[in-house]
Amino acid sequence: MALRERLVGLGLILAGLASMGVVYLFWQNRSNLVLAPPVPPPGLPRTMMPLASPLDCLMPFAALGATGLVVEGFRRLIFPDNFGPDD
Repeated sequence: MALRERLVGLGLILAGLASMGVVYLFWQNRSNLVLAPPVPPPGLPRTMMPLASPLDCLMPFAALGATGLVVEGFRRLIFPDNFGPDD
């Protein structure tokens, strides 16, 4: 039982790190990888700062979720016992 919990923890850590890598790549290449570019309002000069896209608003939440996966993975790796009711 403890080995399975530790393997699940290791899997969560790897999934969280992979998710952080995807978030990093999206964040670095967001100008080249615009999934849904915002439409500028009429009359807005093109020399102004770029508008924020919906992807810019969702990336911090994705990064927090990836961090949560890593933290939960370390918890399961270090403390493999289930602290809940016995199975």
